[in-house]
Amino acid sequence: MLKPALKIIVTCALVIASSAIQAQIPAGYKGKPYQDSVYCSGAQVIPGRVELAYYDLGGEGVGYHDSTPENEGSKLNHEVHDYGSHWRPGITAYTAFFREKEGVDISYTKDWADFNHPNKVDPKVNQLYIGWQEDGEWTNYTVNVIKPGKYRIITVYGNKDNHSELWLNNSFACKLLLPEETGNWHYWAQATVGEIIFTHQGLNLLTLKYNKGANLAYLDFLFIEEKPETSKNSNPDWPIITRKGDKLYEGDKVFRFMGLAAPNIQANENQVRNDRTNRFPDEYEISDILDGIRREGGRATRTFSLSVYHPDDSNMPVYFSGHRQYNEEAFQCLDRVVALAHQYDVRLIIPFIASQSFPSVRGVDEFSALAGKPKGSFWTDPDQKADFRHFLDFILNRKNTVNGILYKNDPAILAWQLGNEFGSYAGDRGLKYDEWSPKILAWSLEMAAYIKKVDPNHLVMEAGGADREKLMADTNIDVISDHLYEYWNKMGGRPYILAPLALESYNMCKGKKPLIVDEFGLGTTENIAELMKTIRESDITGGLMWSIRSHRRDGGWYYHNEGGTPVNSFHVPGFSAGFTYDEIPLLSLLRKEAYLIRGIPPPEYEKPSPAPVLFVNKTGFTWRGSTGAAFYTLERAESDDGPWKIIRTGLEDSVLGEVSKFEASSESSEPLTLFTDEWAEKGKTYFYRIKGTNEAGDSEWSQIVQVTW
Repeated sequence: MLKPALKIIVTCALVIASSAIQAQIPAGYKGKPYQDSVYCSGAQVIPGRVELAYYDLGGEGVGYHDSTPENEGSKLNHEVHDYGSHWRPGITAYTAFFREKEGVDISYTKDWADFNHPNKVDPKVNQLYIGWQEDGEWTNYTVNVIKPGKYRIITVYGNKDNHSELWLNNSFACKLLLPEETGNWHYWAQATVGEIIFTHQGLNLLTLKYNKGANLAYLDFLFIEEKPETSKNSNPDWPIITRKGDKLYEGDKVFRFMGLAAPNIQANENQVRNDRTNRFPDEYEISDILDGIRREGGRATRTFSLSVYHPDDSNMPVYFSGHRQYNEEAFQCLDRVVALAHQYDVRLIIPFIASQSFPSVRGVDEFSALAGKPKGSFWTDPDQKADFRHFLDFILNRKNTVNGILYKNDPAILAWQLGNEFGSYAGDRGLKYDEWSPKILAWSLEMAAYIKKVDPNHLVMEAGGADREKLMADTNIDVISDHLYEYWNKMGGRPYILAPLALESYNMCKGKKPLIVDEFGLGTTENIAELMKTIRESDITGGLMWSIRSHRRDGGWYYHNEGGTPVNSFHVPGFSAGFTYDEIPLLSLLRKEAYLIRGIPPPEYEKPSPAPVLFVNKTGFTWRGSTGAAFYTLERAESDDGPWKIIRTGLEDSVLGEVSKFEASSESSEPLTLFTDEWAEKGKTYFYRIKGTNEAGDSEWSQIVQVTW
């Protein structure tokens, strides 16, 4: 009996060795793929299923971290309770006491706990799972990636979301969202919980970091697409944008654009869940914005200013978390934005800091407060200037954790903008503009020079608040910015026909520096249409309409109302809920102008992608949308192999016209229920799937969801 077992173990060792040729395992990692006399397949394979009980060998601190030394599942199987023994008849000791000498808490599905009630999805009998989870615990898995690329992650779980994360080779990879509370640790459901990109074939180290809240059985990794191109810095067709006179160049071609500003691409400003898990957009939400911009013909966008800690913001995660302290989770989100911009051929304008004190964003005064400095000291205090240079050193020299490129070498970055609307600083605080303008000018010129010293590759864009002629005359300032809004100009008693204002700014810049209208909008369709035409015909470098928001990872969209105006955030490709502000006509017009300014005809529309992900939400459904989908079709069957029947088509996932009240409500932090099956019989089990559609065709179908109402 020993000889076959010995032969199996030797075979396992050979499998591991043959895979290690292309290993990406971090240097110094001492864990080894799990194996024993029963399981001897070596590193678990992707694409495929990763059984979570098969975490790496190596013990506490290497293969896993658990808050207690005992395996709680095995411990129960040694005990007798009122209901009898936890160790059920017919269960082998191998299953009942699986890895009992280690701290990870492992149990198995059993008749009296897991199969004596309806489940959304039944796990297999005797399925091993990790339970008794506590905050900060983790398990490591050496996995063998056969095919690099993007993968969809599906899991079977019980209870509720536990804020899990996957880390790949010691770098954050993605969050896992368990979308539905099942109501009990032993009530099981299945869901798509995230997406991950494996960039390297061979052995990789996958770390599951979890907290209290769920039982987790396994992770299925389903291949979606080939490895995205996220590192084009050596591609001669995607060079760093440069300036000659009053024009920008992509190589030897003039670079011009029309598109949408993306103020939430680096941090969600509102509709943030109470647990803050969606504060920073994940890969899906970032991709949804960038692909929406690309589908509209855009070649550039603008993030918003990086957020600063303030005690009134209820511990909202931010970029500047303290004095000379930078939140790594936040900057890894920005890493994803910069890396994914390559894939979608969209360049980024990144403003550093706001002049305003918007909640959850904040700005220069809050930056000063982190150092115990008074308001206004940001512009003149030598220590404050040193603090900001410290930040500039950090961000310009940062190595992207996704694509490995230093920010100062990354062609995705179109320009570093000194900040957001410095011209608002004095007015917002009732200060004298003439007194503060010279201070802002001196600060701007000093910091522009320092940026060019550390990063001579990228353009520097000013942020207003100072004498424009002096900004244009400075050799370290490359690009002039303008923000043009009909609504705010009307409110301030200023001219509000936007095209002449843009032309006036252009004539001031002509022959000296490029002009970008990096925010415009909040006006009539006629006013905005004339502005876009003027930008194109007058040779202004580009314009960005305010502003786009993404789909939510947990279903529906993020919404934002612009200051009590009739205008809400734009959702590509436009929906009937945006009727009052001409969302569909404006986005159609924008797409037309985006291709006209590039001098190329608009291409055919593309089908929606990726496939939507269907979630049960309260008494109905919501879904993670498919980029470019104008509407959705939901089908139902009584078996997972059909026959399928359409129960609703023409479903839109952007559904709110009145957004201002919704934003202020407690309900806004959670996804909306988008459809309820009123025809379903109570107590009966159904299967559902959904697809997105636009004029080019259909997306792929979502996963199938089993529901007993």
